[in-house]
Amino acid sequence: MKDGLLRLSDPPDDAPPTEIADAIEGRADRDPARIAVDVDETLTTGEGTPWWEDGLGPELDDRVAEIVDELYARGHTILIWTARPWRVAGETAGWLTGHGVRYHGLRMAKGSGGVYLDDKAVNVEQL
Repeated sequence: MKDGLLRLSDPPDDAPPTEIADAIEGRADRDPARIAVDVDETLTTGEGTPWWEDGLGPELDDRVAEIVDELYARGHTILIWTARPWRVAGETAGWLTGHGVRYHGLRMAKGSGGVYLDDKAVNVEQL
């Protein structure tokens, strides 16, 4: 980690979920941490039918799901935070449950932006 950013090389991109979880824990400002996880193109691969065309939505990204599960198992609070509108909250919760994603809360309508400036962000491509 350099300059507060988690990079692909810290740990390597082929690292097991436990090592990635260690790196994320190292960035947390409290223990247990509150970890917000996006759905589309984070928990999902971005492949498959978009959620607005088919409530089933795109495919689960197994690697990210394993990391989230590891963080959940370690006692951290997992908040699913998506830009999807509230009208699809039930379908989104069902999709998460159907894929075995464990979480504590679901927040919808975070807003849509092309770029997010945030002091605590970890890009999914870095996992």
